[in-house]
Amino acid sequence: MCRQFFYKGIKGNANNFLTREMCQEQCHELNPCLNGEPLIDATGERMLCTGGQKLDSCPKSHYCHVGSTELTTICCPRSTIEICEQPLNKGAGGENLPRWYFDSDLNKCQQFIYGGTKGNENNFISRQTCEELCPEYRNYCPHGLPLLESKNTKPVTCGINKEYRNYCPHGLPLLESKNTKPVTCGINKGCPAGHICHMSAEYSVAICCEDPTDFCLQPRDPGPCQNMETRYGYHPLTDSCVPYQYGGCDGTLNNFKTLERCTEICCKEYKLMRDGIPTSP
Repeated sequence: MCRQFFYKGIKGNANNFLTREMCQEQCHELNPCLNGEPLIDATGERMLCTGGQKLDSCPKSHYCHVGSTELTTICCPRSTIEICEQPLNKGAGGENLPRWYFDSDLNKCQQFIYGGTKGNENNFISRQTCEELCPEYRNYCPHGLPLLESKNTKPVTCGINKEYRNYCPHGLPLLESKNTKPVTCGINKGCPAGHICHMSAEYSVAICCEDPTDFCLQPRDPGPCQNMETRYGYHPLTDSCVPYQYGGCDGTLNNFKTLERCTEICCKEYKLMRDGIPTSP
């Protein structure tokens, strides 16, 4: 960066120019920004910054790129991509700076070594700052990912907000498209394969729910987490529900909080008796 100074007139060296333009022409300034040019002030000086991503001193159109020195810690243009969605960028240079970034695939902050220049905004000084700006969430869904209130925020809780209420006795309703209302059904409108038409007497609505014939035959999977608790799963060989230990996340839909609920939904013998159909000749 070319900077102004006062020369006393003698005993100087060749790094001494009459104008900024002459200095810049002879000594090309390093641009640490990935895209665009660093922000300059009214005098044409590059705007130095402090705070990194958390206490950013740059205007909203820019972010504070933190390099290894004051000269590379400047305001760079922001990307149109959400910070936490930006891919890992190790940058250029040989500074070997320990940094953190948010891995959107793993949904967690990971450490990496930054070269010192040409990185993106998904670049944090500490793990704490990374987790504050890109919060992690635990996935409690038996399969797939939870619906989020907005990008990189907490999952939507159900049973309170009618918009997200699950009318199915178990599993998830079929949606018209991602994150929209459930598919309804009736006498003249059936459900696609893998789903059945469920009538919710409590809410007077009929929607397409996952077919128990499919998920009752899934394995009783404890999942990868370690917060063990007793759940119940259907055992097809004995047509009965049995207890097993569930870790608290992932797993399959063959997972019920109570023996009664598992029996009602999966056991053939129980359903035949409930519907008044003889079970033996």
